[in-house]
Amino acid sequence: VVSKAPAPVQAGELTQGAVYTFTGDIQNAGQTSIVSPDSFNSRFLIDGVPLTGDPSIVGLAKDETKPVVSGNWTATAGSHTLTLCADEPKNDIVELDETNNCSESTILVASTRPVVNPVALTTSSQCEQIALTYSGGTGAGSFELYRKEGSDTLPYELLETKSRLADLRSIDAGLDGGATYFYMVKAISAGGLTSESVRPSSAVARNCTDAKPDLIATKVVVNGALTIGTNLTFTGTVTNSGGSDVLANQSFVNSFTIIPPSPASSIPLREVTYRNGLAKDSEAEVLSTDSWTAVEGTYTIKFCTNTTRTVDEKANDGFNCTTNAFTVVGSGEPELLTATLTADKSGLVAPLDLVSLTATADGSATGGVSYSFDYTNDGVVEVAHVQTSPTSGRASYSTTGGERHTYTNAGKYVARVDLSRGGETAFATVSINARPKLTLTTGPGCQSITTSWGTVEGVANYVVARSFTGLAGSFSDIKTLGSGETSYADTSLTAGSVYYYQLKAVLTDGTSLYSDTLSQSAGASCSQSYALTVVVNGSGNVATSAGEINCGNGATSCGPISYAPGVNVTLTATTEEGVTFTGWSDACSGSQTSCMVTMNTDLQAVGSFSGTPTGGNTGPGAPGAPTVICSARSGLKAGSLITVDIGDTVTWSATPSAGTPPPYTFDWTGSVPLEGMHGQTQFGPFAVDVEYTTSGDKIGSVAVSDVNFVGTPTLCNTTVRVNPEPVCTPGQPNFGLVASVKGIPGEKTMYMDPAVSVTSSQVKVSVVAPSCFTDTITFQDPFTDGKHPKFGGVQTTYNSTHDTLTSVQYDTGTDMSITIQNPNNPVPEGTYTTYTATGNDNNPLPFKVCGSDGTFTQCVSLILEVAPGALDGGGGTSSTPLPIFEEF
Repeated sequence: VVSKAPAPVQAGELTQGAVYTFTGDIQNAGQTSIVSPDSFNSRFLIDGVPLTGDPSIVGLAKDETKPVVSGNWTATAGSHTLTLCADEPKNDIVELDETNNCSESTILVASTRPVVNPVALTTSSQCEQIALTYSGGTGAGSFELYRKEGSDTLPYELLETKSRLADLRSIDAGLDGGATYFYMVKAISAGGLTSESVRPSSAVARNCTDAKPDLIATKVVVNGALTIGTNLTFTGTVTNSGGSDVLANQSFVNSFTIIPPSPASSIPLREVTYRNGLAKDSEAEVLSTDSWTAVEGTYTIKFCTNTTRTVDEKANDGFNCTTNAFTVVGSGEPELLTATLTADKSGLVAPLDLVSLTATADGSATGGVSYSFDYTNDGVVEVAHVQTSPTSGRASYSTTGGERHTYTNAGKYVARVDLSRGGETAFATVSINARPKLTLTTGPGCQSITTSWGTVEGVANYVVARSFTGLAGSFSDIKTLGSGETSYADTSLTAGSVYYYQLKAVLTDGTSLYSDTLSQSAGASCSQSYALTVVVNGSGNVATSAGEINCGNGATSCGPISYAPGVNVTLTATTEEGVTFTGWSDACSGSQTSCMVTMNTDLQAVGSFSGTPTGGNTGPGAPGAPTVICSARSGLKAGSLITVDIGDTVTWSATPSAGTPPPYTFDWTGSVPLEGMHGQTQFGPFAVDVEYTTSGDKIGSVAVSDVNFVGTPTLCNTTVRVNPEPVCTPGQPNFGLVASVKGIPGEKTMYMDPAVSVTSSQVKVSVVAPSCFTDTITFQDPFTDGKHPKFGGVQTTYNSTHDTLTSVQYDTGTDMSITIQNPNNPVPEGTYTTYTATGNDNNPLPFKVCGSDGTFTQCVSLILEVAPGALDGGGGTSSTPLPIFEEF
């Protein structure tokens, strides 16, 4: 016995990671026959390594040839030697020549290269800086950001290289006001593949001199009685008269200085840092931290703001300071006990964690001091502390550790401290503001952004404001919501654009709290869709929760299926007994049987399985029936349950389990025409194409037997669900009118080039009416302006001076009508029109094909799209795929 021509079963190029089987011929080249039941095995080897399952042959007549099929092999890249050896490994046959049992061939496996998707880069202008946002770049291991000032010409300047897209700078600062900058991102894979941004994105760094804040010290007042011995404090007022806000995360330092009569030296008090930000055209009060014990005489208090110049102002001049003169008189009796209270946090975004209060006791009273702190001024003392020293003069205490308090919700709070000393009592309060925290997310649908926030105590209503630039004064209120609402979805935005949002919480006392300003991209266009492909390695099944993908049972790749941007798709891996799910790769990861992917780009998910379904026959005499994997496929749909339409072609297939020795006998039962396929015998998987003309569930069962098995085989079931045709009932709304362009079923958009005159054969419209339809077909304009594309051999010219859909101009005329002579046949296409697209035409020309059964009217919307691009020779249709417009 000799072997001949081992080769892969599958035709075409072999690729790394795919699973293949091999076939070859075994011939009896001797002078006598091998008579059944005598048998022998053959063995396939890759680079000298045996594959699983040595196929068996029973009987082989002189000069007879029989095929054999190998077990599975997962391909690795490179050149490999495929060997087929007859009568191995046991050497069961005594042969004339024992040295010529093997034959070889060389197979080549191509390596798969990773795909690097380009980065989508958007820019927006800011004050002497540009904001950058990124998306995409999947498959890359590093990213390079480039910039060019003035023009989109090479070379670009490399700004930085990062291993993660999210680590690239979001703000490019320190730019020249008024200059234009171009940006580009290069995505680089670990193997050196690169993909540049689809196109450079540019923006102008605005000149921001007039948009800066301008802090002015407008007044300073003295707090307390102007008598000798009084502890005086001071309050300064700061106004922002500039063109932009001091942001909430910015702070500025303020100073108080007491200037006594000459020649005495000035008395500086401790500097006070204001941390709450300051909107333009608003003011804030700053209280001195230190107090001063009054001495008789005339003094001047000087208050200065932004003393350390931490805020970049439009003007920094003498208006940053102001003074006020005051006179201390008499020898008034000092107060017995005074109290002051301060908080170390206020004006920040909620939650305010671990706020500490500091209370100060002063006056002529003596003895230890008792402090009672009430964080919310509700009469409940949270912290009580007794201080035994000092027993006179100023004393203070700050809450620490577990005595501190967290304000979880946003709102305006009042904290209070009550003091007692030597029988005297005093109290003080302080306001603590916790601003609302705003969160932005893209979605939930396409071209939308959702703003959300937490509860605000004492709120009357919420106001959401939006800006296109984020600059002070550019925000407009877009929605007012009740006190019980905590989110708002802003829809119908421009895809990919960045929007800025603020939240104003209007409190019941009439005051307001503001959130930080946040920005977010509006996401992908509603017309965008992304494709999901599922690959199964091994004997398992992967399906979506909605069932549009059901991959396995012989189908190793399913899809792609299109989804709208942002849709979450759940994939679940299932196994039979004897098979183990080993994990996910590509878009999914881990070993959990379920995986959810978010469709923001084209994705592929790979589920891998190991093992063989139990019950298979692994050799002569093995117990049990051989198992079989069966499935149905139609177009992109595959699995053990698929749904098709009448007239679709369905491929039924059955594959015996690994180790089942050929030849196989397939017995089909159930759905016609599978009924007549009993006893189909062959050496490999079996497949048959069926086209159904009736609706309903078509259930097919197949049992497989090998040459050794005796008994009742195990059945494998598959169901094909054929949708019914539209019910053609006169007087009902849906009577099944079908229309398309160019006579292509389902094609509803005709593409044209602006520079090409499209012949009549290229704008034919096919109409199919059901048998109950007896009226005429009309071609109508969906708008109400009485203008529409004309058919019937009349020239129609599009006025290219208009750019928007609402301004599309058509020649006036009457709607075209066709009388159906034989309602059971399609309407003749005929010669309808020649259309000439000129100039810069780039708008769709929509029209409707309408018909009536005498009671109801049904219309199908079609679009004649003028779209420049590569054309297929004669003009009129794009040779590259273009998106199909939704029916309007």
